[in-house]
Amino acid sequence: MARNFDPVIQQIRERSDIVQVIGRHVKLQRSGSSFKACCPFHQEKTPSFHVHPDKQFYYCFGCGAKGDAFSFLMQYEGKTFPEAVEVLADEYNIEIPTVVGEDWTKVSEAAEKKEKCYQLNQWAKAFFIDRLQSEEGREARTYLEQRGISQEMIETFGLGYAPDDWGRLVSHLKEKGADIELACEIGLLKQAEASDRIYDKYRHRLMFPIVEPSGRLAGFGGRVLRSSDGAKYLNSPDSLIFHKSKLLYGLNLARKAIRQNEGAILVEGYLDVIGMHQFGFSQAVAALGTALNQDHLTTIKRYTKQVTLLFDADEAGVKAAGRGLQVLVPGGISVNIGTLPEGEDPDSFLQSRGRQAMEQLLDKDAKPGLEFWIHHLKDKADNDPVQLREVTHRVLELLQGIPDPILQNFYVKRTSELLGVEEAQLRRGFFRVVKKSEAATQRTPEPVDMAPIMETKLTVEHRTLAKLIKIVIENPDLFSYVAQAEMITKLPTPSLSQLWEQFIHDLQEGADAAFLSEMVLGDLNAEPTFRRLLAQMLLKDPRFDEEDVEDEWERLMFTLNRLTLETELQRVQTEIKQAQQINDVELWAALSADKQKLQMQLQKVLASFRGKPLLPSIPGKEPESEAPFAGG
Repeated sequence: MARNFDPVIQQIRERSDIVQVIGRHVKLQRSGSSFKACCPFHQEKTPSFHVHPDKQFYYCFGCGAKGDAFSFLMQYEGKTFPEAVEVLADEYNIEIPTVVGEDWTKVSEAAEKKEKCYQLNQWAKAFFIDRLQSEEGREARTYLEQRGISQEMIETFGLGYAPDDWGRLVSHLKEKGADIELACEIGLLKQAEASDRIYDKYRHRLMFPIVEPSGRLAGFGGRVLRSSDGAKYLNSPDSLIFHKSKLLYGLNLARKAIRQNEGAILVEGYLDVIGMHQFGFSQAVAALGTALNQDHLTTIKRYTKQVTLLFDADEAGVKAAGRGLQVLVPGGISVNIGTLPEGEDPDSFLQSRGRQAMEQLLDKDAKPGLEFWIHHLKDKADNDPVQLREVTHRVLELLQGIPDPILQNFYVKRTSELLGVEEAQLRRGFFRVVKKSEAATQRTPEPVDMAPIMETKLTVEHRTLAKLIKIVIENPDLFSYVAQAEMITKLPTPSLSQLWEQFIHDLQEGADAAFLSEMVLGDLNAEPTFRRLLAQMLLKDPRFDEEDVEDEWERLMFTLNRLTLETELQRVQTEIKQAQQINDVELWAALSADKQKLQMQLQKVLASFRGKPLLPSIPGKEPESEAPFAGG
């Protein structure tokens, strides 16, 4: 049986008072017909957070946070949309009807099963907390005392103890009327392979609840208290509600601090996170024993674009930092790396040296991630030219994964300085790395031939770029203009962006027409269809008339600008729909702001063009307008 929120939402909107809802959490001051306050979603001294009772809407001019009463509860309290509806419906005495029918059956069953999973975890958590405070939890409490973990942190993180017994949790869950088979499925219990016997999975372990950002209990991590008990840490298995590779430990408690500090601190373990929070570094989180991946990146980007990696200074720590860089840097995250003295972890460092020493390490001693990694690789190479060449290649492989050409350009410049390699040589090597990477997934390059071009295999973007390159090569008078102008480089297709950027760079280096033709065709070995098109344009097609060059150039640049912005708008529109589907109002708000900026840029481009575009818009309908969510 599923709950039908749709009839309730409008009633809540009509009865609720957004000033009252937000005022319970934020001190609001009247300002004319609206109210204002310092934003609860980022740190500021001058109020930029405005609440409009007439429109039942809030907006922050500082960070862009916006929405209605539903949105506020989702952002501030970490509630899902249905949970926000239930809270407000209960407050305003509005009944949420239930719906029975075939259309709801599957959704209802899945939702009901998830709720049962969460309830099982809550029962287990209460059991573990109770056992930690009992006599049998003495050893676990002693261990926490030795690690310097305060009672406040024990309660904040919900730490518990799984007793040294094979059936205590089984009995407890049976008393609650729990679904024992489901408890096995989510990893609280296990079934013996040779019999039907069910037993406790966690025994004589310190228990760490692992909580989703929304506040729901997804699973557990259990740490051994004696070395003979197998793996040091034992996590819940992947299940309907637990996904180890997507979760970050402590994020449910760190979200607000991450926004306020405009950055996250990534450490290695559960106790490291707790120790950091205990000393006031509440923006600390940790992966669950896995390397950082794209799912973690997506989660982090919802809250910040700046991360400090805090790792041990040994080889394993440096390797972990390097793996983190390979995910975060291409994802557009600014990364700093702080290294701890040998033999120290964040918790022990704080216990022995205190908060000020950690502040010094994070604020002054931490180095930009790429700089740290390059210095480490250079030190290992020990001035051996062959090894230094390999270092260069490894760094370029990292940089070629950055989709933003402007960001990529900054990193290439900095890498040139750090490695002592001329930027022009580095860019040429960089472009070869990109092409080698792309060619690895494509068919064997073909020689250039003058066979008729299959236009259907090429896009508007390909044809436009080919004509631009042809115009430049045929008109040396344009060389200095193109080399000095702020030319667009972020094209919809990353490989074409890189080709055009390299082409402009070669112009800036003083290349002549013959060299330009040779290099641009050579760089297209991995794209034979486009290579044939460009070769035919350069070698066989008639030159553009001199009187037409300026108008042609203007039309082509207009088309590329428009294509780039339209493609980016389509991407953002897709992500907005995904944000709506998962009820992520914060992500939706950020993407909506991005969309508005892109629409303004596109309008500016369209208004600035004096003639008609040479080529049509990219195929596909115009982006649809979107409502924030079903509830807002």
